[in-house]
Amino acid sequence: MRKRQQQDKNHLNKLAQVTRSGLMGGMAAGIAHEVNQPLTAVATYAQVSLNIIKAKNPDLGKLAEIIAKTQQQALIAGQIIHRMKSFANAHVKHCSMTDINALIYSSVDLCRTELKQNNIKLIFELKDNLPAVYVDKLQIEQAIINLIQNSIDVLKSLPDTKQRLVFIHSVLERENIIQIRVKDNGPGLDKEQQQKIFMPFYTTRTDGMGMGLSISRSLIEAHEGTLRFMSEAGKGATFYFTLPVGKEAMVQAACS
Repeated sequence: MRKRQQQDKNHLNKLAQVTRSGLMGGMAAGIAHEVNQPLTAVATYAQVSLNIIKAKNPDLGKLAEIIAKTQQQALIAGQIIHRMKSFANAHVKHCSMTDINALIYSSVDLCRTELKQNNIKLIFELKDNLPAVYVDKLQIEQAIINLIQNSIDVLKSLPDTKQRLVFIHSVLERENIIQIRVKDNGPGLDKEQQQKIFMPFYTTRTDGMGMGLSISRSLIEAHEGTLRFMSEAGKGATFYFTLPVGKEAMVQAACS
């Protein structure tokens, strides 16, 4: 039994790494754009600093202000690179008590450029003061990103004249259960798609791997949660998952 559990964990790790690699490839253009913005700002501020220094009477106060802005932009670029490296290369699991809303925001940050590029409006409906959950942050972040990416992919098919919306919702469903929902106003799922949507390698995209939702469900279930969906053709889709509140003992096996 213990050997089988270890084999399942190893298999999950391999599948998760495949998904991370695929997501990184899909987000490559967005990552380049995000990193380019602070680097461009650094170059601009550096030139302004040189101009101030060359002036006959340098304004040292202004110079200090520009240097501080340069440092801030350099740190932003470093943070983006560090987070993407951690996301792509994570193998060892580290669980901790986590603010789920903060994790949602960090997940959205990695998708923000692609949301903008596809003219998708993101609406947060997050409940304040939710109790902490005991999770592996990277795994749950990956699951959230998979769901957001799924919505992005389906919303791309909408005509430009129709507004594209993604709603992210968090709530304390019961005393010890937090629910997170990702809802879009896309074309929804027909009955055949609903039957196959969680099957590995099933995808409605010509360039999709068909692993995102399957792995998301595995990651959520490894944390003693569940991943489900509601959808109707022509009326969008809602994918929602639950996590137990502060259940350290229940999910230690997934994080060991």
